[in-house]
Amino acid sequence: MSVNAFILSGGGTLGSIQVGMLRALFEADIRPEVLVGTSIGAVNAAFLAADPCPERVEALHEVWHGVRSRDLFSLNPLRMVHAFRRRGSLFPPEKWRAFLAKNLPYDRIEDAVVPLRIIATDFEDGSPVVLDSGSVVDAVMASTSLPGIFPPQRIGDHLYLDGALSEPVPLKPAVDAGAETLYVLTVSHASPTPDAQSPGAILRHSLTILLIPRVRLDALQMPDGCSDLKIVQIPSVGAQVALWDMSCQDDLMERSYQEAAKFLADRARSAEGDGDDGTEVTTISEMSVEVDVRDAPAHESRPAEAR
Repeated sequence: MSVNAFILSGGGTLGSIQVGMLRALFEADIRPEVLVGTSIGAVNAAFLAADPCPERVEALHEVWHGVRSRDLFSLNPLRMVHAFRRRGSLFPPEKWRAFLAKNLPYDRIEDAVVPLRIIATDFEDGSPVVLDSGSVVDAVMASTSLPGIFPPQRIGDHLYLDGALSEPVPLKPAVDAGAETLYVLTVSHASPTPDAQSPGAILRHSLTILLIPRVRLDALQMPDGCSDLKIVQIPSVGAQVALWDMSCQDDLMERSYQEAAKFLADRARSAEGDGDDGTEVTTISEMSVEVDVRDAPAHESRPAEAR
């Protein structure tokens, strides 16, 4: 039986889109034996890893439904200026850490019910790092330390930045963990900005482009020994949402659920029609798929704690 991995990409506030995708996957009786997350995907992956079941997905839905900007960000302009001058970021990280500690019901990555891999970016050389042990809150803090928004996260002797900067769609760690079918939950593609003259609209659009997850095309043929590897990309929905705007979450979750449910139903009907269980790569228009993941350079694994 194939080992399933869910790969949860970065995407900022659009991470709520992954909740709709997860609902559709569980309704189709597709469940993860491995979870890999980067940036906001690390938050959702760590939450789900506590108990990968439909009830946990509904609990995640309630978290996204109920969260407000004030729960995550200190929006006082004077505090923002002070934080930027002192730490080089708009927001101090204390509220974000408290939110994670409240919603992640286990202390260490090893305590997750299924193998959990969290991706961060090494501050010094920009390389992707797999955090696979140690404090789950520290690991997610590291994976979500988007420059200018939150300060770099220190773990032991290392500083880390947002995982999406170096690895927006981390396929290789899932393969290294033994997965044979990779369900890729990418959450955003750029929509035209409504006002190219508005500084706020330009900033929002630029952040969306920065956080667009792309699966790199490294090979046109599967390498030897990878004929059993499948990569299934769940389609996303377009949106323009500011990083601190939490007003659209219900709409994004519902739209993404409908889109993913239709995609999975169509895929199931197609599989029944031809019976082909060979390598499958499913793409959407903005993205191409990296199939040569077994031959890709290995990611360095580190504990999310001081040694």
